[in-house]
Amino acid sequence: MLCHAKHMLFSGVYAVINQKGIGLVELMVSITIAAFVLAGVVQLYLTSTQNVSTFEGSSRIQENARYVFTRLEKDIGRAGNLGCFSFSSLSTIEQIGTTKVPKYPRVKNYLSVGTGSGALFDFSRFIDGVNDGGPGAVASDSLLLRFASPEDTFLVYGASATSFNVGADKVDDFDVGQVVVGGDCSTVSIFSVSGKSGSSISTGTALADSYSSYNADKTVSASQGLAGMRIYGGDTGSVRYFVGTSAAGSALSQSCTAASPQYCALFRETAKIESGAVVTTPVEIVEGIQDFQILYGRIDDDDNLILQTSVALDSAVNGDGDSIADYVWSQVDRVKVSMVLNSINNASTNEGAGLLTRSYSRVFTIHNQLPACLDCKGAQI
Repeated sequence: MLCHAKHMLFSGVYAVINQKGIGLVELMVSITIAAFVLAGVVQLYLTSTQNVSTFEGSSRIQENARYVFTRLEKDIGRAGNLGCFSFSSLSTIEQIGTTKVPKYPRVKNYLSVGTGSGALFDFSRFIDGVNDGGPGAVASDSLLLRFASPEDTFLVYGASATSFNVGADKVDDFDVGQVVVGGDCSTVSIFSVSGKSGSSISTGTALADSYSSYNADKTVSASQGLAGMRIYGGDTGSVRYFVGTSAAGSALSQSCTAASPQYCALFRETAKIESGAVVTTPVEIVEGIQDFQILYGRIDDDDNLILQTSVALDSAVNGDGDSIADYVWSQVDRVKVSMVLNSINNASTNEGAGLLTRSYSRVFTIHNQLPACLDCKGAQI
């Protein structure tokens, strides 16, 4: 028994002494396999990160483009709206000799500032713009629209040459200095709110239109107001779209340039009149808009669809060399908007890290436009 135990003890010690460890070859093979596995994991991580950044950049661009086009569709669609006033009257063409020019027999602008040619409140045109006048990867255009806001319509319960009764519950919907449109289906006046009192807003200047006559022959009721008489507030006046430096860029002391398009943004600017001066309020709509180009579409006198820049419209002349810019502007019935958007943040691609860019174009119809005509009863010129 004792001898058997000794034999087993010596056998175990011998086995331990003769056990071999991992050799160099096995170690190198293991390291090589681990390196391949680790490289695959790292590549998978980098690919996933690249895909995520690309997806986020593309999603941001698509969402921004969708939002901008929605805002533009609304504003461009209502360009030239003056309520129930027939837009064909605004587009009436008067022929003086060989020159065709628009005439505005029943649209009266009582604003004292900002009414010069091409200015914000120049209601001789319902749409305007500047070609290649702004910053961006390519010098961007600006777009100017003028209209009475159909979403902000107020009944009138009494009127005089210097005031409109809109109701005590509505008077606070107006701001002093705000540009508004007042009128019915035959006459339109454009003025600014000079004050508010009780249930009325005042015009600050006597309007030549005889609105007080409405009180004599129209029934005033709490639900209907003066028949056909409306005041348009809200965004009424002008809205300008342009590219400028984003708030993020300004905070970093950077500017919107061809070298730094990630600091570009599209702005929507409104205006009012304070202390006899035009005060503008630009609001950043979307950042990452590095180019904004506008073409204006119209049907010419030969029934051809033409898309032109604002420069081409401004320089239009007839066969006699007479300027007909106002006439061709009055023919515009659609607007083509082309934009280049970027991802703002760099995204990883096979070519390296950089901004993703996408180009978009869309044509918008102006809902209130009717063909410009000589007498609006006969054939179109």
